[in-house]
Amino acid sequence: MNETFMRVALEQATLGAAAGEVPIGAVLVVNDRVISEAFNQPIGSLDPTAHAEVLVLREAARALGNYRLTDATVYVTIEPCLMCVGALVHARVREVVYGAVEPKTGALVTVMMLWTAFASVFSLLLGYSRVPYAAALEGDYFKIFARVHPKHHFPHVSLLWLGAAAAVFCLFKLADVVTALVVIRISTQFLAQTLGVIVLRRRDPDLPRPFRMWLYPIPAVLAFLGFVYVIVMRPKSLESIRLAVLVIIVGTVLF
Repeated sequence: MNETFMRVALEQATLGAAAGEVPIGAVLVVNDRVISEAFNQPIGSLDPTAHAEVLVLREAARALGNYRLTDATVYVTIEPCLMCVGALVHARVREVVYGAVEPKTGALVTVMMLWTAFASVFSLLLGYSRVPYAAALEGDYFKIFARVHPKHHFPHVSLLWLGAAAAVFCLFKLADVVTALVVIRISTQFLAQTLGVIVLRRRDPDLPRPFRMWLYPIPAVLAFLGFVYVIVMRPKSLESIRLAVLVIIVGTVLF
């Protein structure tokens, strides 16, 4: 069925080429019925938005009396551009089938994805930069991390240090970094917390405890063994364990 409707789109592209337009055709289908079809017409209509995808959306919306085309499938001869993708999203089109990849569009999308990724990383760094900043204000970390930018009033020293550390980790494989982070977190947080509960119970048995652990110490022991299993069974676990131990030592010395 896809081939049938794609042939209709190709016929529209041929009409576009004959009219002196960029040969791109599109067809909108609802319940296996063609609702609208069009080819690119920016040149002839003097309309930079008159792409084939946009034209079939306009015509179908008028024909169906609804701008939401939730049951529609759009067949287009080439990968839609960003403008058309936005229009397809706003129209709530159910499915888009295109015949060929458009390298320029793909490159532009890649750039936008990279820009979004960098923005996401920056927002995370900006948030986590408050951790060493707050510790420095309390006197539990190096005083230099308590510095605030004189004009924009954010902890720039902490942000730059975290950014530099993140840049260093970019030199490693993502899978190795994720594995190391999981092992480090389990080792320094979960295992340490489990042991801390047992040690605290033995050292200060009369300490008030508003929350009690049923069947103590069985849940704590089972949790400890489970986390150890997760660490050992991960790929390259030995290297990650060594790195976790190094992080613990360095963190203890710095603290």
